[in-house]
Amino acid sequence: TVVYDATSGTQDIRPDSYYNLTIDGDGTHQIESSSINVLGNLVVNQTGTTVFDVRQFSASVTGSTDIDGTIQISTGTFTANGVTDIDGTLEISGTGIYDSNGDFDATNGSITFSAAGFLKLSGSTITSFGTFTRSTGTVEYDGGNQSVIALSSSSSSSYNNLTINGTGTKTLAGTSKIYGDLTLTASDFDINGKTIYLKENMNRTSGNLISGRAANITIDNSGSHNICAFSDDDITIKTTSTGGSVTTTGDISCKSIDLTSGSKTFLIDGETVNLDEDLVVTAGTFQMTSGVLNINSNSSTSAVVEGGTLDLDGGTLTVGNSTSGDISLTSGLIDVSGGTLSIADELDVSNGTVTQSGGTINIKSYVGSGHGSSSAKFEMDAGALNLTGGTLRLNGQTTTSASSNPAMKIASGVSVTSTSSHTTLIQSNNSTSNDEDMYLDLNGNDLGALTVNLTGHEVTLNSNVTLNGNLTFTSEDIVTGSNTLTLSSTSTVSGADDSKHLNGTCAKITSSTSAFTFPVGDGTRYRPIILTPAASNSNTYTVKYNHSPHSDVSISGTSSINHISPQYHWDINRTSGSDNATISVAWSASSTYGTENWNHDISTMLWAYFDGADWNSIGSTPSGSSISGSLTTSSVNSNWGNENFTLAATTATFPPLPLDIISFNGQCDNNYPQIEFVVASQINNEFFSIERSVNLIDWEEVGYIAGGGTTNEIITYNWSEEALLNGTKYYRLSLTDINDEIKYSNPIAIECENEIDFHLYPNPAFNNINIAFNFDHFQSEETNLNIRTLTGKKIKSVPVSLSKGYNNLEIDLKDLPKGIYLLTINSFQTFRLEKRFIKM
Repeated sequence: TVVYDATSGTQDIRPDSYYNLTIDGDGTHQIESSSINVLGNLVVNQTGTTVFDVRQFSASVTGSTDIDGTIQISTGTFTANGVTDIDGTLEISGTGIYDSNGDFDATNGSITFSAAGFLKLSGSTITSFGTFTRSTGTVEYDGGNQSVIALSSSSSSSYNNLTINGTGTKTLAGTSKIYGDLTLTASDFDINGKTIYLKENMNRTSGNLISGRAANITIDNSGSHNICAFSDDDITIKTTSTGGSVTTTGDISCKSIDLTSGSKTFLIDGETVNLDEDLVVTAGTFQMTSGVLNINSNSSTSAVVEGGTLDLDGGTLTVGNSTSGDISLTSGLIDVSGGTLSIADELDVSNGTVTQSGGTINIKSYVGSGHGSSSAKFEMDAGALNLTGGTLRLNGQTTTSASSNPAMKIASGVSVTSTSSHTTLIQSNNSTSNDEDMYLDLNGNDLGALTVNLTGHEVTLNSNVTLNGNLTFTSEDIVTGSNTLTLSSTSTVSGADDSKHLNGTCAKITSSTSAFTFPVGDGTRYRPIILTPAASNSNTYTVKYNHSPHSDVSISGTSSINHISPQYHWDINRTSGSDNATISVAWSASSTYGTENWNHDISTMLWAYFDGADWNSIGSTPSGSSISGSLTTSSVNSNWGNENFTLAATTATFPPLPLDIISFNGQCDNNYPQIEFVVASQINNEFFSIERSVNLIDWEEVGYIAGGGTTNEIITYNWSEEALLNGTKYYRLSLTDINDEIKYSNPIAIECENEIDFHLYPNPAFNNINIAFNFDHFQSEETNLNIRTLTGKKIKSVPVSLSKGYNNLEIDLKDLPKGIYLLTINSFQTFRLEKRFIKM
């Protein structure tokens, strides 16, 4: 044992190898030069009076280090390979290092960092730091399995930098504050259900941050912070400070991100972050510019904005991975200017502001058989909705009380700003069998542009809607019911045809003399009206097509009109402004408006309007032919008092037959239509053709009777249908003379009420339904079982062969979603039976 025991002043310690070394006596004992090596034990005696100063050199102790006095390290390195017991003071005043490779205990002592030095600990037992004081400095745990001392007092008594290194697992003993950086260099750091208050950055070279139970990383300091990659679903990242930012620098999987208080910005700028539970933005801003955020919980609070801002400028944010997974906004702001926000189920806004200026918002993005909650998918009760760019895609909705829980429901008190640059896209991302009809309830609020792209389903408006952008039909219809879809002065329409159009009332605001085509129809037939204002003042016109006769089809004896269409009419009105307009229709097939019923002579056609008591003609100009042509009012229409318009003719619908018909009658006999007609004279008549129609527009030849040549003899002819029919059917005679001119009789109607019934079981049905019936008369090889929605949309057709007598058939319903349907039996002979059933 060598003892240095000067009692005053400064005593030099020779650079040498010692076995045991004792520093004793008052005063300072400093390494003279170079380094020393102690093969045994080092003792520094005299608490508070004996100082061992390593200075800028190095000292290594193989045995134990017992410090009762003071050991000072400025820029040198002290390596303690054995046990360290400090009852005095360890003082690191510069960039020096105290490297403890054995157990460490400073319970009755103190550790002081006055500069950026290091305390490295690799022993298996780290008992205490005693009185810990620091200004800067780093504590590094670099052993195997170790307990990390808890420091959670004031700034000067907590960790500055904490580094996790070595092997094994480092386990935090209690809540701690780190006023500098937390660095993961190697091995796992188990924060053990505790909270780390991180004032600066979290960095990682290797290793992981873990916890066996719920724990927090709380960033509660202003300034800019980075947080590195780690993976543990029990750890929540929290921010509580005012100002500054937190930026991810690696991929993270954790329990939650919670912006609890303050005004800090949490930024994901390219990394992938997975949250097991939720995202909560109570204050500050959660921002994404690129990268991926997946919130993997499926609840009504998967993402909550309750005072802060959710700012999506890029990247992909996905909420939920099953039938549920909502964003709830109670106050604050959701701002989407880029990227993609996909919400498995609902965007539920009780108050606050939703702004979209770019990017895509997907609502009900879940793909599968489930429909999520039984509530509206985008529901906003109060606040402000700003839609100025990007695409809002509505992928589906609940089937539970569907019209009351629509895909989009905006309360009347919400302040809505929509521009033409924003598009609402109604397009399912699901399989056809899992799709559903979609409802919109905007309480009179506006949308920008609207695109409809569904399969086998339609969009229904629960309220009036005004579009400030374009209307695009990609697939399927919009049904307005008693409401109106209004198109702004700049709105255009594209894609409308028989299979996709507006079924209901369409309004157009215009300040132009340009022609506008109203894309209206009845859900099966596209029957557009072309309207051209006479002046460029502001006007609003509305159009609705009705595939049914007007309630009054009678014509007064003084009218120049012979008859009006018995099948259809339009409601056309000017609801604001004072400019009159021309009205026009066009056709590319004679069956569209029944133009063949004028014997292919459209010169007799004209527009007519109803004045409340009678039908009046409007001067009109026909063009083209009965197969492809148009009819336009010759001058502007000024008759807006009553909104009913239709096509009319100045002569009889059907040119008379070149024979003297005494009578032409029909009746239903045991469900078989029978016709009898009596002819007084005929000229060169070889045969009669009998034609049938269900709508007085579309006719088919169903019978043939040999004629009487040329005769003045009264002849009675009888003809009967060979098939059992149900409902009202129309019949007429046709005859082609020697000049190949076709002449027709006026039609008659025959009504057969079929008493045949059929049974559906089980009803309600699950995967299959059976149809049982007994036909005493009917037999056909061309019969279809059709399944339709209650709105009439056909979604399935099954060809079957029926035989006389008892029939029992089974239909597979597995591909149908839950709902109420109509099952109809239709034969090629227009036989029709219909019943409702419920698919569970």
